[in-house]
Amino acid sequence: MIGILFAPLAAISLLRLEGETLPLADLESDMSRARCVSADSPALLVLTSAMRRNLEHGCSLVVDPTGISYDTDRGRRLTPSTGNWRLGAPGYQAAMLEWYTSGDAALFVRPKSDGLTAATQAAIERRLPLERGRGIVTVRLAAR
Repeated sequence: MIGILFAPLAAISLLRLEGETLPLADLESDMSRARCVSADSPALLVLTSAMRRNLEHGCSLVVDPTGISYDTDRGRRLTPSTGNWRLGAPGYQAAMLEWYTSGDAALFVRPKSDGLTAATQAAIERRLPLERGRGIVTVRLAAR
């Protein structure tokens, strides 16, 4: 039900971002064996049916991953004006590592704004070593 409401907005949001269509058939094929899927964009979760898949399988669901950064490191002196301040937020890094490695597939469409450190990215890559480029989306998959 929620997916129906978000789908038009998600499509507009992603298509306006880069002006490219999403290769949904390829993304669905990549995720066909994945029980749980994470993504850095709620639009990807909706458009690929990953949100529904996660709900059906009782998987974790984080709709706005970068929004977590405002809660995880409260009280730390972070300076949002100096580059991507999420890089210096250990609570956020831990939460993102947990989210992106909670399933068998992870979808990324906005890696720069995600603010993942090299260590967090490396840990995600170890857990999800297979990488596929699908237009503007990078798909990371667990080894089969």
